[in-house]
Amino acid sequence: MIAFFNLIRWKNLVIVILTMVLMRYAVLGPVIGKIGVILLSGTGEEVPMVLQFSLADFIMLVLATVFLTAGGYVINDYFDIKTDLINKF
Repeated sequence: MIAFFNLIRWKNLVIVILTMVLMRYAVLGPVIGKIGVILLSGTGEEVPMVLQFSLADFIMLVLATVFLTAGGYVINDYFDIKTDLINKF
């Protein structure tokens, strides 16, 4: 099991997850919340913008990104076996 986690480079995947979560809640959320818009179909008063992805959609996006990244690491390790044996040191 440890070999599998080393194969998918779990530390890098944790960084991917943290980056996505921090971008959503520490950067995009506060910046978008300060922007006001006037809706054409509304009452004409300014309303703050909000994030459009629900939490479930965001979790699906994070999982998809993590799985694609882990798959890329596995494919890279498979095709670079000869190179890694030569450049082991």
